[in-house]
Amino acid sequence: MNSIEMLQMYEEQGYLQKETIHGAVSNIAGKFPEKTAVIDCDGSYTYKELDEYSDRLASFFLQNGLKREDTVLLQLPNCRLYVAVLMALLKAGIVPVLMLPTHRGQELSSVSEVIKPKAYIGCDEFLGFEYVKMVQESEETVELTIEKVFSDKEFGGEKRFPVTVIPEYEESVGIAKFKDYEDDYRKIALFLLSGGTTNMPKLIPRIHEAYVYNAKAVSKVTDITEKTVYMAVLSTSHDYPLADPGILGCLYNGGTVVMCQTAGFDEAFEMIEEHRVTITSIVPAIAQIWTEVLDWYEGDFSSLERITIGAAKLEREIALKLIDKMGIALHQAYGLGEGITCYTSASDDLEVILTTQGKPVSAGDEVKIVDSDGNELPRYGQGELIEKGPYTFFGYYGDDRLNENLFTEDGFLHTGDKAYMDDAGNIVICGRVKEQINRAGENVTPSEVESILKKHPDIKDAAVFGREDKNLGERTCAVLVSDNKEISITDITSFFNRQGVAQYKIPDEIHLRDGLVFTNVGKVDKKRLKKMLEESEPVNG
Repeated sequence: MNSIEMLQMYEEQGYLQKETIHGAVSNIAGKFPEKTAVIDCDGSYTYKELDEYSDRLASFFLQNGLKREDTVLLQLPNCRLYVAVLMALLKAGIVPVLMLPTHRGQELSSVSEVIKPKAYIGCDEFLGFEYVKMVQESEETVELTIEKVFSDKEFGGEKRFPVTVIPEYEESVGIAKFKDYEDDYRKIALFLLSGGTTNMPKLIPRIHEAYVYNAKAVSKVTDITEKTVYMAVLSTSHDYPLADPGILGCLYNGGTVVMCQTAGFDEAFEMIEEHRVTITSIVPAIAQIWTEVLDWYEGDFSSLERITIGAAKLEREIALKLIDKMGIALHQAYGLGEGITCYTSASDDLEVILTTQGKPVSAGDEVKIVDSDGNELPRYGQGELIEKGPYTFFGYYGDDRLNENLFTEDGFLHTGDKAYMDDAGNIVICGRVKEQINRAGENVTPSEVESILKKHPDIKDAAVFGREDKNLGERTCAVLVSDNKEISITDITSFFNRQGVAQYKIPDEIHLRDGLVFTNVGKVDKKRLKKMLEESEPVNG
């Protein structure tokens, strides 16, 4: 079956409801117009205000050089404006690529080469980094196809691209409301970015009706209602805090979204208390920090009912401490921007919650664990998890090579994740089939980091791998071969920054050696290197 036939099948089976993302939110605005929809540190929008503001912004973008089916790079931190701009673009039929705040020129260039965006939408400055300046002053190696920039503030520097300031809510009142909404529920709504095992982000097209269903299915498992107050701690350009259940799952049910600009415990805890947050989604690295802080922090977490944790392995001790200190129900989660989402249920036994990632959220999801030859394994047999279902995508955008062998002949997606299934059908994720570092919930590809390191004039060779870390889950370790014995982690950090690489890809520690070690077939023996480093201290400074 082709993609249209697949969508039709899931529509007929009752999973997909022929909805657009913005349409689902606008419908709720009609039911709860005066209810608070989204809050950030500077204010809030009601559902009516969000709906009207995004109408005006849709007109604004179309009046300022964009048109239906254009693509844009959207790189905003968590804030009210992010939600309004996203809804506006969707209403206008303009397709955003959701860039993370941590992405830099190299990632923007890589995505731009494939998607050919017409514009960049970002903030002037966030946490000391100047985003519009980055785009305007990109080095020659960074190729961008954009024609203009939209920013939250005026840009005073030299302009490579013209900059238009996005009007604030009050300033937008004079703009005519946009009414010619995108209504094709089978069209691509937005692009997520995969941090998988390739060197650069892969573009994940998400179709309107499938992505609506994704968020609604997770909302049922996590008991999202109009009384929910969902706090987004992680960047909402990630699938997890966007739609699993995320801000979309909350808005579809008439709840209130609270946007945290950072994952810092001080901001998050203050937001929980001030806005009576009922649910949030975090990763184990954040959970680790929270549990340590809770040993001395005295706060009122009585409103908080549940926390969902995913993206990396959760240690039992941390989970139990979080449940005890915050008095919450815990959900473990597993999901892909490309497709399947699994969750434990509040009704599951504690042992299931602590040791598994639960079951698929949809009855339409089909899951198999297979060996390297594609043979299905019995329960508890470890192999690759493959899946298909109502909200699984149909392939990466823009490069057919990425989709070679991505699906089985009968339509199952190769996730690349090693897992097993218990007798009750719960999924347990064991790692990756291929090498990858899961650093604080971000996927780091060793080969990409190695290739950047080898560009350094003082580095002859490099091997990169993950090492277990109490706070990060895994930290990125680089073994370098260099004649310069004075090279330091500070030098490496500066070099990566000059290359315009995302911060989370910079090695956390480096070790210097006269040479690497190899297997009998000539591959770098990273297992032996890891063993050797047990008695070695990393380079400081």
